[in-house]
Amino acid sequence: MSPVLIPDTLRAFWNEQAKSRLLGRKIIGVRYMTDEELPEDWGEHPIVIMLDDNSVWYPSRDDEGNGPGSLFGQDIHHKDISLPVI
Repeated sequence: MSPVLIPDTLRAFWNEQAKSRLLGRKIIGVRYMTDEELPEDWGEHPIVIMLDDNSVWYPSRDDEGNGPGSLFGQDIHHKDISLPVI
């Protein structure tokens, strides 16, 4: 599958959006979403990251929020790591 080419202006716009919301923020809490917070049509609980500006972030399976998503990353040794939905 070929990579999707993203116009430079679109990438620049969303880079700025991400920087303005996340850069310099401090993580003050991490937990899984509670049953009370879970959207009605979601059957699994994603990880929730709370920041010092009182924003709450959680992964979604797509841009429309059609379900929870897992969080993926790499540690300092470039080993893949993840936090699954539960």
